[in-house]
Amino acid sequence: MIKIIPIILAVSVSSYQFDTASGEDTRAGITPIKSKSAVFSRTSALPSMTSVSFSYSRSKSSSSKSSSSKSSSAVSSSSSSSLSSSSSNESSSSSSSVSTSSSSSSSTSSSSSSSSPTPDEYGDYLFCDEYGPFTERDDPEIDVTFTYELHSINSQSIIERVRLFKNLKVVSAVSKGATSYTTGQRITTTFSVPILNYLASQGLQIRFEILNSSYSILKAYAVFFYPPNGETISGYSLKHDLYTSNSIGFYGDGSGLYELKDVFDFTNIGDYIDNDHYYRLDITRNRFSYWGSAFLSCKTANLRFNDDDYLFPNLHHETNGDIILPLTLNRNGSEISFKYKNQFYVNRKTLDSSDTYKTDYILTSDFYLPINGLHKFNGKAMYLDLNEIGLNKISTSIPLKYELNRTIVGVCADGDYCVVGGN
Repeated sequence: MIKIIPIILAVSVSSYQFDTASGEDTRAGITPIKSKSAVFSRTSALPSMTSVSFSYSRSKSSSSKSSSSKSSSAVSSSSSSSLSSSSSNESSSSSSSVSTSSSSSSSTSSSSSSSSPTPDEYGDYLFCDEYGPFTERDDPEIDVTFTYELHSINSQSIIERVRLFKNLKVVSAVSKGATSYTTGQRITTTFSVPILNYLASQGLQIRFEILNSSYSILKAYAVFFYPPNGETISGYSLKHDLYTSNSIGFYGDGSGLYELKDVFDFTNIGDYIDNDHYYRLDITRNRFSYWGSAFLSCKTANLRFNDDDYLFPNLHHETNGDIILPLTLNRNGSEISFKYKNQFYVNRKTLDSSDTYKTDYILTSDFYLPINGLHKFNGKAMYLDLNEIGLNKISTSIPLKYELNRTIVGVCADGDYCVVGGN
């Protein structure tokens, strides 16, 4: 029988240092804040995971939501980045080869958040919704909204700016006109950022910056992200090692800007589907863990096996003899389980299954194995096929086997229950 042993994983997080763009030393005067884990599974109300899709936000409405309303997970992303800068006399060069556009629209002051913020060590606060993954089907101009509150700078005239860096060079900069800022004021501001014009396999860096009237950087946050690679990964390797994707998006949790990643743990899914004494093929016991977005998408999930003994004559067979049973994914915190998507008609005496109604067959949500063919099914190779799962849209086929190990009533050596004679 499979024993599920929970694993608590703590992944270290490293702070990221600014790169030097052509003609501009952006590292001067910028001090990273303390390393901080990017917390995944941050919403308390999690939906049923039946192919739930996730995409970036296009809303321009003010966002005063605090990350304190999001619950913490025991697992964090590796290599998540958070940067901030203290007051600096650095002057940002405007001579770089940058496609710069300015907006005269001023930032909109936001009302105080209804929940307590989680500021960084300087008392500064930055929040933004989850953005990503970004694909070629998206609008090239992405509306990105930041909500910030700064206590580390004095009241003064400030300029807000978002820049994109590719291969350590500035490729786009969008700034807004100078506006008066009062220390500790809560501000929400939105930028239209041409992310998809520059996103490529080598990744892209986004920086949100607050400058003074002399264009010295007062505060800055930055993070790298990449497009989804949609790779196919061996199920054998996934069952032996934790999978962590590249950063494929970002979010601000209050204390900084962090990478959004997929983290999968299939190591506890086991090698077998055990019999449960009632001739059912119980897929619910095979589970895995996921940390990433609050929404887990999966294009298709199927349990697949070849019916070479033709034990299921009333079920649909593929041309190669495979039987494919569609599944849905259900989420409970970080734990993901499966159930059959469709119902089956089953003969109450023989337990033969059918796709369609037949006389003396009853409707059930369980998948039963035929009584007369149970031992033929023993040792059957099966595959759990997952197609485009997670933000990074990976695909895999995880190998399983059916094991007939104990009967509900039998001889005392191999039965859960046995009959013992007496005088």
